[in-house]
Amino acid sequence: MMVAATVDAEGNSGYADLHWKVLTQSAAYLNDSMVKESISSDGLLNGNDECVKRFLG
Repeated sequence: MMVAATVDAEGNSGYADLHWKVLTQSAAYLNDSMVKESISSDGLLNGNDECVKRFLG
């Protein structure tokens, strides 16, 4: 979300382009975690969810 806000504020995708590799790795990690653990997207909204804790560190 922060990347989307930065891109929106700057009016270009330069910031996202610089960090695209990390963004795609993060997205793949979340996708794999959801598939392996069979969790719904509603579960990700819970601040205590284990997938959210792993991703945020």
